[in-house]
Amino acid sequence: MEFIDIFSGMGTLRIGMELAGHKCVYSIEKDRNRRKIYKVLFDREPEGRDVFETTSSEIPRADCWCFGFPCTDFSMAGKRKGFKGNSGNCFRAVIKLLQETEIEYRPKYLFIENVKHLKTIDNGFGFLQVILELEQCGYYVEWQLINSEVVVPHNRERVYIVGHKKDINYKPIFPLEIKGDKCTVLEEILDKNVADKYKIRGKKLENILQAIKKENTERGFENTGQIQAVINPKREKIRQSKRCKLPKNPSYCITSMDRHGIYNGKEVRIFTPGECCRLQGIPEVYIQQLVKSDICNDEAMFKAIGLGCTVPIIYHIVKKMSI
Repeated sequence: MEFIDIFSGMGTLRIGMELAGHKCVYSIEKDRNRRKIYKVLFDREPEGRDVFETTSSEIPRADCWCFGFPCTDFSMAGKRKGFKGNSGNCFRAVIKLLQETEIEYRPKYLFIENVKHLKTIDNGFGFLQVILELEQCGYYVEWQLINSEVVVPHNRERVYIVGHKKDINYKPIFPLEIKGDKCTVLEEILDKNVADKYKIRGKKLENILQAIKKENTERGFENTGQIQAVINPKREKIRQSKRCKLPKNPSYCITSMDRHGIYNGKEVRIFTPGECCRLQGIPEVYIQQLVKSDICNDEAMFKAIGLGCTVPIIYHIVKKMSI
């Protein structure tokens, strides 16, 4: 199956699609740093730069259009403007491209990934709007909320939407039960050697350790070297009620803004870019390409990974698509 990757970011959705045997024929991404990362992974930058400036005539025919449109206005960690913000404009830009495409040449599938709160923004009317607009473009729509922790130690709930063109026979993809081998604990994704720049030092460390030890005591737990997930260790003040989780629990959800990490009984640090990639299920071969390239600074990498998709989830969904 040939597919288009819109709002491609660093290319995590493309990785999952290609692992399932599908072929990318066109991609669109505006951000300069994410385009650089994409080139490292796929030997070329996305062909398109701005979905608002792209016309349907520029896009080659494909069996599937994939678009994890920007989630900032739907995320609990974002601006929560809903469809009144830029995220809504991005969705409508894709709808416009679909409407400009003759019905017979529209893709057989639409595949969309976004944050959990897309379902509840504007009291659910925003999600209803997504479904209605896709149906008006000629698609039957199904969806499922899936947590990445079924395949990686990462608490990341995302809503996955599949549109099936109404003039073709199709088999429902959801509900999807994901089975098989999975990385279940944080120890499995950690780097062996970690640079000092990722470690928390000084007074900030003292304050965070005090908070972690207090929470552990209240839980009746003493850390003797186990790995605990820690939320935003670079920030001394957080809006969440708890600073850490007990061992064997998944990481907090990595985003474009948050820098989560771990406590190992001695020190506190943030995750490295490589570790964040593993939390997204990115295969090691791609991670090593990024590490060797040193293509952009850590902050740009963290943001790109936080905006990406969990690769094994994409793989399990799209391998059920057929043409």
